[in-house]
Amino acid sequence: MNEKFKDILISIKPEIFDDPECDLLDAGIIDSFDIMAIISKCEEFFEIDFEPDDILPENFASPGAIWKLLEKYMKGKE
Repeated sequence: MNEKFKDILISIKPEIFDDPECDLLDAGIIDSFDIMAIISKCEEFFEIDFEPDDILPENFASPGAIWKLLEKYMKGKE
């Protein structure tokens, strides 16, 4: 996982990495506003545009799930 990605998530919710296996949505750690902030900051920093079809709860359930989605977009830029 990229350090800037971790910084982005921590800037939105510092407790996001307290339990890496925790489902962020089910545990109430992040909500839809936080997801929009994550999307916005990641799109800006990584210079990508998320497809609407990828804005699904399961893609934002954990830091690992979000990173996996980001990797998909970053591979497309190579």
